[in-house]
Amino acid sequence: MKLLIFSLDSYSIFHTDTKFIFGGAEVETGYHARGLANLGVDVSVITKDQGVPMHLIDGVKLYPHPQIKGVGYWENRKSFAGKIAYRIFGDRNPFKKIEDLLLHINPDVIYVMGMSPEAFQLAKFCEKTGKHFVFRMAHDMDIGGENPSDAVLKKWVKLSLNEIRETLLLAKVILIQTPYQAKLLRENYKCEGEMMFPPISLATNSEFNGQKKYDALWIGRSNTFKRPEEYVKLAKLLPEFKFCMVFNKLDDNNWNEVVSSLPSNVELVESVPANEMEKLFCASKVFISTSLQEGFPNTFLQAGKNSLPILSMGSDPNGMLTKYEGGILVGDKSKSLAEALEMLLKNKSEYEKYAVGSKKFVSTFHDARAISNQFLKILNNLSS
Repeated sequence: MKLLIFSLDSYSIFHTDTKFIFGGAEVETGYHARGLANLGVDVSVITKDQGVPMHLIDGVKLYPHPQIKGVGYWENRKSFAGKIAYRIFGDRNPFKKIEDLLLHINPDVIYVMGMSPEAFQLAKFCEKTGKHFVFRMAHDMDIGGENPSDAVLKKWVKLSLNEIRETLLLAKVILIQTPYQAKLLRENYKCEGEMMFPPISLATNSEFNGQKKYDALWIGRSNTFKRPEEYVKLAKLLPEFKFCMVFNKLDDNNWNEVVSSLPSNVELVESVPANEMEKLFCASKVFISTSLQEGFPNTFLQAGKNSLPILSMGSDPNGMLTKYEGGILVGDKSKSLAEALEMLLKNKSEYEKYAVGSKKFVSTFHDARAISNQFLKILNNLSS
């Protein structure tokens, strides 16, 4: 079985000494790639070209995209020596087009997490070449949410409603994270999804256990749906508490606007290597989510793994907060969020109740080893 995972921003998940931006979809890619490789699957991952040729890492073949360059590619050419080398040798990628690379890898299955123009193109490639296309939902807005339209979808995923329909139709399997995503697929596209929970390793690193330096932790990128400005409001409402904000820069204007408004009780971290992220969860007491819409945030799993209660303004994936007591769904009110955080930090028994619920939920449903076995079974069913 040969599996190709297309995940442009996953380079930092395998090379954890880099600080290129990644998100939950990329973290999940890392678990799937390593887990399936350990189970004997021939796994390849295509990422942005960071100036490094194809190589094997953790049993996974990492291929640079021949047409999409990453930050590292240009960084390697900033020096005088780099410029001279580039002028002499040019681009050493042996493939000029993505189609050439796909034919070279020759996978049985192509897997993509998250809707995008590339996902649509890969679905069409699979149709043309007889490969199996597997699509993984990353966010409810991958398919336009409750009321999909051309305007909504072109804003979120740069595809039309018809292109989304075609992508879903071409998928041999649509993997979903939540029952709500199953509902959206069924009602808006007449498609069925197969549930596969996001994975996380349940192993903990004793080196990271230490003092709780921060009262609250927030992680996200500078895009509108993460609503970082709500975290700033929270910190201003509770000046006696210490806040950590991991805020990746995607959009300069939005990032600069938020950063310039930070109060003194917020410590800003622009980027964190993948293998250092758990340190921040271990150093924090409560995880804060200010998004109103998500899929299943990987940060919720990291919080639960490390026994952090979660306070969310909108997202409650699979009832993690309300049904399994992994935290509190506070709603879209800054004052309610502040009151809930203050209550948790001052009421030990309530804090411990949600800390236990958070960890139990993740341990019960999201063990990476079990999910790798489920994924392997799905792939074997396709091949047979």
